Formats: sequence, C-alpha cells, structure tokens
Amino acid sequence: MKRIISLLSAALLVAGSKAADIRGYVVDAETGEALAAANVFIKGSSAGTTADVRGYFEINVADGTELTAAYVGYTPSSFTAESGNKAIEVRLQRSTELRDVNVYGSRTNFGVQSSQMSAQTLSATQIKQLPTVMGEADVMKSLQKLPGVQSSSDGAAGMVTTTRILSLSTDQLYTMVNI
Repeated sequence: MKRIISLLSAALLVAGSKAADIRGYVVDAETGEALAAANVFIKGSSAGTTADVRGYFEINVADGTELTAAYVGYTPSSFTAESGNKAIEVRLQRSTELRDVNVYGSRTNFGVQSSQMSAQTLSATQIKQLPTVMGEADVMKSLQKLPGVQSSSDGAAGMVTTTRILSLSTDQLYTMVNI
C-alpha cells in the first residue's frame, strides 16, 4: 500500500512539473561570436543538445532544471531552465587552462606482405601465343589484353590508338620492355 502511494505521489510530481522549451544562443563573452557546435546539456548527465553554426540551441526540459553550456577552450557555464518565450544568451569565457594534446600512434602490420600496386608480367612465350600480323609478335597488342587495360582508336583507319591502363593517362605510366 505504501509503495502504491509513493508511486502515485511521484507520478503527480512529474506530471505537475511544467516542461520548458529553452532556446537561445551560445556566444563568446568577449567578442559575441557564435560558438558553433557548443554543447548544452542537463547538469550531471550526458542528455542534451548541440548548437548549430549560428550558436543556436533548443532543448525541452522540466522547468527549473539546471543546464550547462560547454565548448572546447571555454569555461563551462551553468544556468537554470525557466519557461518563457524569449531566447537566452549564454556567454562563455575563454579558458586559459588548455594543455598540450599528445597523440601517439604506431604502425601495425595487418598481414600486408607488399605495398606494391598491381603488377603484370608478360613472358616472351605469352606474347608469341597471341595471333600475329605478318608473322611478327606485337608487344602493344599483348599489353592491351591484360586486365585493366583499355584501348581505343580515333576511327581514322586505326592510325591513332590510345591505351589507358587503370584509367591513367600516358604521362602517368611507365612501361618497361625487356626482351
């Protein structure tokens, strides 16, 4: 019975508390510049909101809730939520307590044996296996048969042929022929 009464009284207290739509701007106290992405949250918890690029924020909390506005490099400021239609302005003071940030990292080998990009090797026997024109092996035709190689001509009887390897232009390629 006592439990039911305490639950009912707690429900009445919660229902009786008036919700407040708190909205306003978080700005620098010295310059008045908007602090984009400043955090406004319920003091003692992580529930809250983030200000937009103009420093504007909106949060719905119970009337009388203690809120805190915080921004990197600034001292956090606390204020009490009070219902009303006017926007509030939270002015944050610059903090001189910034310390150095040290980032440490190390390389780890994730099973990579080689960082070499794709490499294809054509042997003389592979080149000779392709059909030939007038009995002569054509090295460029052999290269055009490899994966990732595109070849096109301008249509003028095949006089100008453009070869692209992995969509790279000719000045980005290095072809070694050792026969």
